[in-house]
Amino acid sequence: MLLRRRVRLNAGHFAGSGSMAGEQRSRQSSRMPDDTRSRRGYRSATRPPPRGALVPTATPARVRGDAFTTLDGRHLYLRAIEPEDADALRRGFARLTPEQVRLRTFHRIAELSPEIVDRLTRIDPQTASAYVAVDDSGEIRGDARLAFDPVTGTAEFGVVVDPGYTGQG
Repeated sequence: MLLRRRVRLNAGHFAGSGSMAGEQRSRQSSRMPDDTRSRRGYRSATRPPPRGALVPTATPARVRGDAFTTLDGRHLYLRAIEPEDADALRRGFARLTPEQVRLRTFHRIAELSPEIVDRLTRIDPQTASAYVAVDDSGEIRGDARLAFDPVTGTAEFGVVVDPGYTGQG
């Protein structure tokens, strides 16, 4: 099971002590439940957050998702595949060894056709799920898919990993 957490940030979280920031904070804290207000009520432009507080990190717009680190220290992000990943998917497929391609597709393919790339990047959420592991530049380093057949009640699961990232956990 994949757990996701959404965090909404606005200019008031990082602004100074101006009246606009104060108004945003007071409006926001009045909307939060009591238990959340006690955990998130501390905001200061001059002092650091308390230990254990969630600190947002800046990542490029295309590289968003759940961050993790490989055994050799490289940083990757896990997220759902998007139609904009078509070029990165083609480049990732080109990096695979012929044996990896054969094991994943059950036959030899030299490159992905535009139709296949479109089908692989536009997922029907009712019958399939696809996640990619991307690096800081947005290159796909791993792909995991689950396809469900509602007629037979069976599912197919497939994983492919960039050859440079195999054996890294």
